[in-house]
Amino acid sequence: MFYGTELKHHSPSSVSSFLENRAQWYRNKIIGDKFSGSEHTARGTAVEAGINNWLTCSDTDSTIEAIKHALEIWHRETESFKDDPQFQLKELEFKQSIAPLVNAGIESVKERYLEVIDAYPVQQHKISLDIPGCKFPVLGYLDWYFPNKLVVDNKVSGKTPSKLKQSYIVQGAVYHMATRLPVEFHFEVANKTPTITTFRMSKEDIQYGWMLFCRAAKAIENIFANPLDGQLLQDIFLANPEAMFSEKDVKKALKDFEFVK
Repeated sequence: MFYGTELKHHSPSSVSSFLENRAQWYRNKIIGDKFSGSEHTARGTAVEAGINNWLTCSDTDSTIEAIKHALEIWHRETESFKDDPQFQLKELEFKQSIAPLVNAGIESVKERYLEVIDAYPVQQHKISLDIPGCKFPVLGYLDWYFPNKLVVDNKVSGKTPSKLKQSYIVQGAVYHMATRLPVEFHFEVANKTPTITTFRMSKEDIQYGWMLFCRAAKAIENIFANPLDGQLLQDIFLANPEAMFSEKDVKKALKDFEFVK
């Protein structure tokens, strides 16, 4: 246990963070620093919220309310950094891309899922699954769950992905193991003209992702069960090179270097 943090369960996103960005995981899960967000994450949250709003709207032929809702979410998500000059340079570009992305996403959802499966998905469907060799289960939520048919994870990307990155493979493997259904990733891509890209997880993706997830979850539990000194962990995950060497150490190193030359 660290700084009041207690491990109760694993989530697909936190385990992926542990695998891909150990320093960010440490700051978020051990120290408790909140993720600050950016124009990219804000746009993604807004576009996903707009499409989800459309899926629950009684008038499914209209996107007006969906776009309005997406823009409201955008303003909420950017409130904490709206005065940042770097954000202000990009604000208009990102904000103007939201409506076209929502429209493209809605059209794709209609054609790819609703017309084929002939059913609306359950949103934020909760899943729970035991992990081999671990004390705590994994808990997560599915973006779009079509019972007995398909799991879809919706993403917004700034550029067209050529393949699924490791964090998505890990998350998708968990979704498959919890539901035993095919898992597809659906991307709204913010090109000049928004495009849609999808990836269906393969058997190999699922096996590899589940293996990584189980190993990482076990490693996380070991960290919590056998806590090292807090300062040591901070030096490992949030290393500050300036704190590692005194001025005397640096002078000695330079002197030794001159001798070697």
